[in-house]
Parts: sequence; structure tokens; C-alpha cells
Amino acid sequence: VFIIKTLGLGPGLITWGTVALIIGWLTGFFGLFGIPSEQDQLQTPWLNVLGFVLSLCALVDSAFVTKTPAAADLSLEKLAVLPLVSSEAQAMLETYGENESERESADARVCENARKMAETGRRASGMLVAVVAGCFFGVSFLPSTWIMHHIAGASQDGLDYVFNQFCGILLASVFYFLAYCAYKNNRPAVNPEIILPGFVSGVMWAIGQACVFVAISELGYSAAFPIIAIGPGFVGSMWSVCLFKDISGWRNYVFLAAYFCIATVACGCIVASRKQQ
Repeated sequence: VFIIKTLGLGPGLITWGTVALIIGWLTGFFGLFGIPSEQDQLQTPWLNVLGFVLSLCALVDSAFVTKTPAAADLSLEKLAVLPLVSSEAQAMLETYGENESERESADARVCENARKMAETGRRASGMLVAVVAGCFFGVSFLPSTWIMHHIAGASQDGLDYVFNQFCGILLASVFYFLAYCAYKNNRPAVNPEIILPGFVSGVMWAIGQACVFVAISELGYSAAFPIIAIGPGFVGSMWSVCLFKDISGWRNYVFLAAYFCIATVACGCIVASRKQQ
């Protein structure tokens, strides 16, 4: 929720999806965390590395896709709660004198500077949280993959590990919700309108997550994650552009189109570098 509020639905999904792609590729290519390296499955290693480099370029490009700010009342009185802003306003007002038009101009400049500073801070926080979320998603399938490769007689079917992970997710969700209720003194803020959509989206997410298990078990980390990561970002961006309108302007459209072009080429390079089965 925090990522979507600060970055927008599309940019948020793009950021953590690209980070997950990078984590997944590194895990499969170098054999991190006890997972066997997949380099022996590569027919053209340099093409695989090129795909990874392009993924990094796509991540950098995605940082330039900014959420369109909603219209807000940025009067100087409301911004006066910020000490730096109020002192700056006072200095500018003294400089420009008592002329009414000059004071209004000073107020407008201070308000705009304050808005930009606040927006930059929120965006930086959102990017950081999105990167952390992408890292966690990138390693969330490691336990089942590790078991497949290290436990004798372990099932090689990814679907056999879905129930275990979902039980862990449910228990963690209950724990976090109870902790939130305790923090709010048993007065949690729950919007009743999102309960049914939440269950529906949970079902769709569960289906997608199950497909991820199958993809990783069949293709491996370095090939599956590039394909997995680009899809959610594309769908989320389309929602952001067409429905929520939190991505607008030709500048954003150009960077967004460039991201998908680069990411698609990166995925193609990574997948094409593997040996044909």
C-alpha cells in the first residue's frame, strides 16, 4: 500500500518486479543460497549476461517514471507546520517587502518548493521500500527450490510446495494484523468496501503464485524470473495509465515505453541464451 501511494501502481510494480528479476538471475547464474548454478544450462553465456545488464538499465529507466501528483491545497498556512518552510517564507517576505503581489509570488514559490521537497522525500521512501519488497520476493521461493536439490526423495513438482508457503503467508498475515490491532488499541482502520475485492484479488494472486512455482521448477531461476517480473509491471502500468491516471504526460509515457522495450529485450536475451531441451 505504501509503495502504491508513493510511487503509483505501475511504477511500484515495475520497481519491485525488476529488483526481483535481478535477485532471481543472480541466484540462478551464480548458484547463490545453496542453489546449483545454472551456467551449465546456458548455450550462449554472454547473451545471458547482456540480458542481465539490460535489466539493470530497465530498472534505472523505471526510476524516471513518476507518479502524477493529485491536486492539493498547498497554502502557506498549511505548510507552516514545517519549520524550514515557514522560516524560508518569512525570509522571502522580508526580502520582497510589503507589496501584496510580491508576497503572493513569494508564497507561491515557497509552496512549490515545499511540494517538490515533500514529493521527492516520499518518492525516495517508496523506491527504497519497493527495492526491499523486490528483494524479499526474489528469495521467497528459495526454501522449496533448496529442498528440491538437497533433500533425497523430495518432490520435483513445484505445485507440491504451494500449500506450505500459503500457510506461512496466512499465519504471517494474521500475526501482522493482530499486531496492528494492538498498536491501534483495538480500533483498526478497516475499509469494509475492500474486503470482497481483497478476497478476489487474493484468489488471482494465489493462481499466479502457483504458476511461479511451476515456472521455476521447469525453467530455473535465471530463465523464469525475467518472464515473471515483467508481466505484473506491464499490467499495473496499463491500469495506472488507463484507469487510475496516476501516470500521465508524454515524459512518463516515453520512459514507460522505453522500460518495456528494454525489459522485453532483456528477457529475450536471457531466455534465448539457454540450451534447447
